[in-house]
Amino acid sequence: MRDPQKGTYPARNGPCSCGSGRKYKHCCGASRPLGPGKFALAKSPPATPLLGIDKLLAIGMEAYRTGKLNEAEAQFAQVLTRQPRHFRALLMLGAVAGRTGRIPLGIRVLRQAISVQPQSTDARLLLANFLRETGELTGAVSLLQEAIRLRPRNAALHSDLGLAYLCGHRVADAISCFERAVALDPNLAIAHFNLACALERQRRVADAVTAYRRAIALAPDLAEAYSRLGNLLHAQGYRDQALAYFRGAAAASPNSTLGRLNRVKVLLEEEKSAEAETVLRTTIALDPGSSEAYRLLGNTLREAGRFEEAIPCLSKATDLDPTQISAYHDLVHCKKLGDLDRPLITRMPSRLEGNDLADHERALLHFAAGKGLDDLGLWEEAIGHFDEANRLERCGLFFDRERLVARIDRLIARFTPETIAGNSAFATDCEAPVLIVGMPRSGTTLVEQIVSSHPKIGAGGELSFWNERGSEAIAGVNDLAAPLVRQIADDYCALLREIAPGAMRVTDKMPFNFFGSASHAPCCRTRTSFIAAGIRSIPAFRSTSRGSLRGRILLTAVAILSFITSSTPGSWPIGGRCFRPIVSLKSIMRIWSAIGSRSLGN
Repeated sequence: MRDPQKGTYPARNGPCSCGSGRKYKHCCGASRPLGPGKFALAKSPPATPLLGIDKLLAIGMEAYRTGKLNEAEAQFAQVLTRQPRHFRALLMLGAVAGRTGRIPLGIRVLRQAISVQPQSTDARLLLANFLRETGELTGAVSLLQEAIRLRPRNAALHSDLGLAYLCGHRVADAISCFERAVALDPNLAIAHFNLACALERQRRVADAVTAYRRAIALAPDLAEAYSRLGNLLHAQGYRDQALAYFRGAAAASPNSTLGRLNRVKVLLEEEKSAEAETVLRTTIALDPGSSEAYRLLGNTLREAGRFEEAIPCLSKATDLDPTQISAYHDLVHCKKLGDLDRPLITRMPSRLEGNDLADHERALLHFAAGKGLDDLGLWEEAIGHFDEANRLERCGLFFDRERLVARIDRLIARFTPETIAGNSAFATDCEAPVLIVGMPRSGTTLVEQIVSSHPKIGAGGELSFWNERGSEAIAGVNDLAAPLVRQIADDYCALLREIAPGAMRVTDKMPFNFFGSASHAPCCRTRTSFIAAGIRSIPAFRSTSRGSLRGRILLTAVAILSFITSSTPGSWPIGGRCFRPIVSLKSIMRIWSAIGSRSLGN
């Protein structure tokens, strides 16, 4: 034991500080072998020889349960000095070794435990987890398969076998194991969580969302489930739902790195970048090994235009975790790469040689490598990476053209001028919304920048409101549920007012709002403005600008600003047939022309 006054161990030939009168090496020091990878006695006083083995085990188990690992280790070591092949003591020492980061030692002790009790599934399960952590996946799978043969209805064993398969990128096998686990024990939260992770790898988003939600319902303190579900929903454009889950992760584990990082995600979405930066720097100070904290800080600095500060943060992220693929992607977009960056460019393709990356990670890395090679002028190599990235991006995606056409036809057939005119009870008089719609890369961002430069107009960015509430509103119209539709409209207008409290108009530039806009039309009468972004302009503008794209943009901007900031309704008649649209967005936008919504374009 350590000298309580000095905090050190006594000399091996000196008197033991426990008061026994014997030399330390023959007393408390006897079970404290020296050298790396050995078990050491804890700071607490050792058990006396008068205590029986059962008592020592009970004390050790209670210490382990309460997180007093040094004390637990001391008690289990005492047992082994008296019975070197005591199975329970070996098993628990292996567990202590794992929790204190001594995985190789834990593996050796657990192998010894299995030799003592060959039928033990507990020892196999723990050993398999250690082997998985060290990358020995074949051994982990073999151990878990043996354990399942011994206890075929143990849900935890099936779940852990699924994890081993998932680490080896055998995703289909992993999903089968997780599904078997939840069938055996529907209340095993970690199995639902693992299943969600595997489904996400297969891009089965809806199924993954369901599994994450089930895991959270069973384990409300499972912070990682909140975080991953928030990330998934955010990527799908469900901003409000994502923020709710980010907040849930922060609340479930407020003092952890994961909790702080989820708080940062909320702050960034709320455009509180200065506060987010402060939290990130605090997180790094508390956990300097967090690759994700460095990546988020680098991205925050990059978004603020502080590229010189961002680059070392993103580089640190890749150094701490070479598997942090998104950090490579973010790093190469901080600057134009040159000859000094060739080691980085070389490192990215080398990461592609392994089999430890999911398809979406490979795509991201190919995009990053392509950008770097493009910067160096190696265009043939660059386009090869871009082509492969796009091929991977298309994997698992399916586009049903006929279904899309049918959807558009249903919207046009359902929302006729007569439908809108005959359901005025649905409407609100809110005139704040300016929906900027169009196809991707059609100029919606530029249009919003032009429009929101006017002092009476606020910029809302890409809002997910109609993605989340559009189907509900359409159902309300179909069911003639006026209170529901009106409430949705009021919620939308409240959101816009919250974004820009003093603005006359607020933009919403989600390009695909032309789908959700079908539900918007009956909600907001004719007070909503639509801007359809596209590459074509009306002939008058083309001739006036002599074909100049810049001229067309400027003329369009003048028309847009004067139109949507006009406080005199009569200056732009909106009775249903007298408005003056600039450009319609194919068929889906013609419906707004017929209905009477003010439709503009660039």
